[in-house]
Formats: sequence, C-alpha cells, structure tokens
Amino acid sequence: MRYTHFSVLFILFFYQTSTSAQTVQLYYPDTVFTAPNTTIEIDLKVNSFQSMAGFQFTLTWDQTNLTLLSIEQPTLTITPSTTLNTLQVAWADITGLGQTLPDSSTLIRLHFQASNDQPISTSIDFASAPLATEFYQLTGQDIVAVPTQTTSCIVFIRTCQVAVDLADSTSFCAGGALLVRAICTDCQLITWPDNTHADSVITNQTGWLNVQASGDLRCYASDSIWISETALPEVDLSPNRLICSIDTIVLTPEGLGNYSYLWSTGDTSINIVVAAGGIYTLTVTNQEGCTKMVTTTVQQNLSPTTSFMVTQPSCSLPVGSIFFTNFQGLHAPYLYSFDGGSSYSENNQLNSAVPDIYTPVVEDSDGCVFYFDLLEIKAPYFPEIKTITKIIDCFEGDSVMLEAFLPAGYPLALVSSINWHPSDSVYFDNNSLDARLKPTIYPATSGYYKVTVSTTDGCTDSDSVFIRIVSNGQIDIYVPNVITPGSDNNNRLVAFCNDTRVEQIHKFSIFDRWGNLVFAQDQVLFNDLLSGWDGQIRNKPADLGVYIWVLDTRLKDGLPLIRSGSVTVIR
Repeated sequence: MRYTHFSVLFILFFYQTSTSAQTVQLYYPDTVFTAPNTTIEIDLKVNSFQSMAGFQFTLTWDQTNLTLLSIEQPTLTITPSTTLNTLQVAWADITGLGQTLPDSSTLIRLHFQASNDQPISTSIDFASAPLATEFYQLTGQDIVAVPTQTTSCIVFIRTCQVAVDLADSTSFCAGGALLVRAICTDCQLITWPDNTHADSVITNQTGWLNVQASGDLRCYASDSIWISETALPEVDLSPNRLICSIDTIVLTPEGLGNYSYLWSTGDTSINIVVAAGGIYTLTVTNQEGCTKMVTTTVQQNLSPTTSFMVTQPSCSLPVGSIFFTNFQGLHAPYLYSFDGGSSYSENNQLNSAVPDIYTPVVEDSDGCVFYFDLLEIKAPYFPEIKTITKIIDCFEGDSVMLEAFLPAGYPLALVSSINWHPSDSVYFDNNSLDARLKPTIYPATSGYYKVTVSTTDGCTDSDSVFIRIVSNGQIDIYVPNVITPGSDNNNRLVAFCNDTRVEQIHKFSIFDRWGNLVFAQDQVLFNDLLSGWDGQIRNKPADLGVYIWVLDTRLKDGLPLIRSGSVTVIR
C-alpha cells in the first residue's frame, strides 16, 4: 500500500472556566465492511471539543482500493481540498468566539467507492509525517498542546457468498411439531429466534419463522418460511367392542373422510371383519399427510362349558328332565332355554320333559347366545306283547303249546321277566326269555291264560289266549266267571262255543243280584269278541260284584238250549 505523507496542523481554540487540559479525540468507526464497487459512507467524528475556533488535518488512503466520491460537512462549513489520495481539511472561526459541538459529532462524512474483486483490507488514516497530528487547546491567552488520539478506519472489501434457505412454506399436523432445517452456504453461524444455533429447529408455532446466517467478514443472509397447522383426520373408534364365541363383528370408524386407512391387521379398507378378541389399531392419514391413530379393544366371550344331566321317561314316570350341570364361562346372570331360544327363564332345569328333541341355549348378561348339541328325550320302549292266537280248542287231557311275541327288534336286554297266569299248569323248556314266550300247558278246564312282560324301566304289558276244552258228547259252552271292564284283556263278557251243533245265541241277558235286567243282546254269534257285555249299565260302569247271565241258544236242528251262570265284575 502506498501513502503520501503530509504534516497536519490542527489548531483548536475554545473557552472554558477550568484551567485543566482535556484530551481531544478524532476517530472513525473501527471497521467498515463493503462489497466491491459499492458506495460506502465513513464518518470522522470528534470528542471532547469545547468552543472550537479552528483546526486543520490531513487524511490519506489507498486509491487503488478506495475512490473518494464526495464530502459532506454536516457540522461545520469547511472547504477541504483533495489531491489523489489525500484530503486536507482546515477551518477557523474568524470571530474568534469558537463553536460548541457535542461529543461524537460528525465533522465530515466521506463517500468512497470500493474497488477490487478480491477480498482485501485497506484503511483511511491521519497523516503522521513529518509531524504527528496535534490538537491545540487555548485557555485564556495560553495555548496548551494536547496530544491527539486518532484511529485508522479499516475497510474490508469482500464479496459475500453467505446464503441460507428454509425451503417453501410448510405446515405441521395439529398436536405435533415441525423440524425446520436451514440449508446454509458459507455460514459460520446460524441464529434462530430462540437464539439457538443448530442447523435445524423444532417448532409447534404457526406464522413466519426467520433465520439469520453470518459468515466471515461480517457477511449476513436471512430467510423466512410461513408455517401453518393442519388439522388431524376427524376419526374415532368405539373404545370397546364385544364378540360372542365364533361370531364376527365389523369394525367401522366414525367420521369418514377422504382418508387412507391402515389397520393393525394389514387391511387398508375402511371396514374390517374380525372374529377374535384383541386390540385393533387404525391409522388414518389425510391428504396433507397428517395421521391419527385410534384403538379399540374387542373382548371375546368364548363358548361356555357344561354337561347335562338327562333323565329319560319310564312307564312309571312318562316324562323326563334336563339339567345344566358344571356350567362355566360367560358373564352371569344367565338365561336358559330348552326350545332353541324361543323362550328363556332363569331356571337351568327342565322338568316334565315329554319325548321330543330339545335345543339347549344360554344367553349371558352381555347378550351373547350359545347353542349346545341337541338332546333327545325318548319315549319308554313299550314291550307290547301279543299272543299268536286268541282261542285254542283242545280235548280234555291234551297239552297245548302257547306262543307270545314281542315287537320285532325289541331289545331283550330290557326284559326283566315274562310270566303266565295261571302258572300251575304251565311248563318251560328252560328259563330263557325265548323259552318263556313259548310254554306248554295242560289245561284241566276251559279258561284264559294271561302272559305278562315286565321291563327294567318299569313297563308292563299283557295279552291272553282262551283255551277251550271240547267234549265229544255234551255241548260245551263257556262263559268267563270274571271280567275286568276297561282293561286290555278279559274286559267283555263273551260266550264261547266251538260245537258245530250250535248255530247262534238267540238272546244274551245279564241280571243284577236283585233280578233287574241290566243288559240284553239278540242274535249274537259265539266267539265274537266284539259282542257281549262291556260291564256298563246305561253307559256307566257297573258296580263291582256278581251278576247272573242267561244264554238262550238255538241248535241247528231248531231245539232250544238254555244255559246260565254267574260272572263277577272286578277292576
């Protein structure tokens, strides 16, 4: 750097009441930063002057880097002169009275244009040769020399390349925050509004966000970004749902919109069908990319466990019962049904269960309904024993084989006994059930032989066969001496005769013990089980006791044959 040196004489006159000397200071700003080809202003200021009467000084600079454009005198009217890279300034108050300036007053303002395309440091200085710049202070008639305090003005000419970018306006989702990153070039320091200096900041505030960046040689840059808040999707799920056993339910969010959906199951549809309990989460994303997560808990009532106590009907008790036992699971209280859910009650037992198919059902306090396997109440397996024939004729002294049978396929394991009555002339080959169905008898007189079967579940049934003893000479007519009206067997008074000499009964009459006629029937055939007296008198059951019967028969040759006897009515 080349400088031309001039002597500088600075004469200052001022008045004050004190005789103490003061130090006067001329100064520039410490440092000025500017870009090439840029106009800058530099103020030369003064401190500690009082009643100035006159001064002069010389400034120098490097004209290769700074070009003086103009000079202002904001405080005093001065007439500076310049030559190349120097400035000579002189001023005097011709009145001798002096002028008062406040401290930090600008004496002159210099306008320079910076040159040079490369960063460089230059300066503006007071001339220092051949004599140091001095201030002269006049007190009364004496001149007191006070050394000047002067500084150089350092000028940095540099091209700033500091740049900072916050990208375009953006937004964050409600309830969240936004990470804003500053992309900075040639930065030494980034400063956010909260005075932090990281390259990014997290904020949840809306509005303008500013960032300042600085680099070497006081280079600065700034940028702003507009931040707004985006609402979350308006969606919700019922917090708790209930699913019963193997049923399914549909999970549907509330508050549908133009959203995308992602369930914890991986489904991306709005609704999902679930068949198991658990926690289900739905993540909903709107068009702005904001997401909201909602969760529901599905509670599953698993099928209960139970056993059933089933009592089947018997002949002695024609109805059964069904009873829930060892019931576990679900949520009490319970309602029970035995008809597939058509009706419910709090009673877990069904008495008087007639033979049918039953569907047990339970409903718990959550409204879950559970069906159990079908249960069957079976009717008693009635044996229904039958004799092969109803009337058997035989001669006196002959043996007769009787035969009875049970329904086809009837389980013999249910049979507890088979008995014939009267039993004194009945004989069996062995004591097996099959043998007892086919006994041999030696009848001494005509009469009924009754067979009765009993089962393990209390059922009984009977049938009878009439054995008629036929004589070769005398016409044998048989009329039972006992009847049991209303029973299955021997319930009607019928006349039996197998003699071909007898044609029919002309008249069949019944009298009570006082001789009153209680029954009469004309033109009756022998052996007709549907005819005869049924034990009723004027459509009412006859009193128990002994009655007299009279048969007025006709032989084929036309001769009458009268027979009579007694019969006892029992029940």
